Amino acid sequence: MSQAQATVNIESYLDSYESLRQAIEGWTEEQLHWKQAEGKWSAAEVLTHLADHNIVVSFRLREILAGSEARLPAFSQDDWVLGQKGNDGKVADILSFYRSLLLYNSLLFNRLTEADWEKTGVNFKGETVTAAAVVRAFIAHVHHHIAQIERIRLAQLEVIAITKEVKIREATIADREAVVRVLLDAYRQYEETLDAQRWEHYRDNILQSIDAQTTRSRLVAEVDGRIVGSVFIYDNSELAYGAAHHLEIHNPIIRLLGVTQEARGSGVATKLIRESARRSLEWGADTLHLHTSDMMDSAIRLYEKLGFERAYDKEFFNGDILVKSYKLRLKETALLQAQ
Repeated sequence: MSQAQATVNIESYLDSYESLRQAIEGWTEEQLHWKQAEGKWSAAEVLTHLADHNIVVSFRLREILAGSEARLPAFSQDDWVLGQKGNDGKVADILSFYRSLLLYNSLLFNRLTEADWEKTGVNFKGETVTAAAVVRAFIAHVHHHIAQIERIRLAQLEVIAITKEVKIREATIADREAVVRVLLDAYRQYEETLDAQRWEHYRDNILQSIDAQTTRSRLVAEVDGRIVGSVFIYDNSELAYGAAHHLEIHNPIIRLLGVTQEARGSGVATKLIRESARRSLEWGADTLHLHTSDMMDSAIRLYEKLGFERAYDKEFFNGDILVKSYKLRLKETALLQAQ
């Protein structure tokens, strides 16, 4: 065993590639890019982060070996992953780069003496760290994220189980309190986005809509007798929003689509939209409309994925917020064919 291997386990560093490869073995592309919720990482994003971290560790190590007096840099891991669109990358490419950097660094590791490994630098916290400690911390960090990948897989399996059990049905009077809980849970994330007065107004509108008599249908999504999602269908824009906006939409409109935080990513929203579309077509409608805004960016991505297209002539402003309109062409949509 060389001095370098005695100070840092080079084999453990190199083996991290195989550990990561095995952690995702058998996963489909869809599974690799699946996210449990907005703000959570996919497996692909975890791997992107580890590639990033390996780059940063490589730089920190070389700064220490060079005798630099500059503080070793931190990095904003979430911003790095988001900024480079990590979830759009191919996992095979990420792992290929990761492995190449491991191999390149291992050549350096084998050249280092015990004295080299004991060289120090000051990290972004102001702590003195050795070159060896930087590499050992990275190896431990990889195993921390392997455990995270395992948790992502378990969450996927739970979601698959939920999706198979989802029942969509018409809401009853007895469901009112459950629907209130679902909608407040689903929309509470916007409390941080909106100012206090606007959030209070938004919340009041949600509660008023629950009791309004203008809906054509109120659907709920139920799992094991527990309501986890809901959506309201209106016959036209006047019934959905009143006459003030003059939208002249004479086809069904869905509003207040909500899924509890715990059931996100399980396909509940898609099932609610599909049933809304099915009923609308059955009622003789050509299109199904909805309105949203940019603060609901994850919802917009879902609508576009399901085949909704912008209806620019049916948009309006709510104060300074553009309320975007989307429509689904019911006779052409693949959504109703993907039962």
